[in-house]
Amino acid sequence: MAGNDLQPDNPCPISTRFFLWTIRQQDHISRCIAVNMWSSVLVVLVISLAGLITIEMALQIIFVGGMAAGILIWILIERRRSWLLGISDPKLKAEVHQTMIEYLIKKLCAGPECRKRLNSSDARPIA
Repeated sequence: MAGNDLQPDNPCPISTRFFLWTIRQQDHISRCIAVNMWSSVLVVLVISLAGLITIEMALQIIFVGGMAAGILIWILIERRRSWLLGISDPKLKAEVHQTMIEYLIKKLCAGPECRKRLNSSDARPIA
């Protein structure tokens, strides 16, 4: 974590807040990416059908755009993974662990009885 993004009123660096936000909003981020990818493919195909570009050019645009988006997503995932593995502060590690558990509980269970069952289990940080 870089020391140049510390603010006096907030001890958490910007990178920490960003990666925690990506954990909390993972479903929303993936839905936005999927909608934008399908929309961009649709626009390119409509432009192709309108005759402004050839179908070969449209397919190349879709391929290159998909590869670029995939590479950017992979870079984000790898940066977040390396950041998570490199956490040395025990308080921050516990906060990240709790955030991931909350995400998994939200993802796995929709009903209150399931959340109560998961909260009473051994889902706590490993010391």
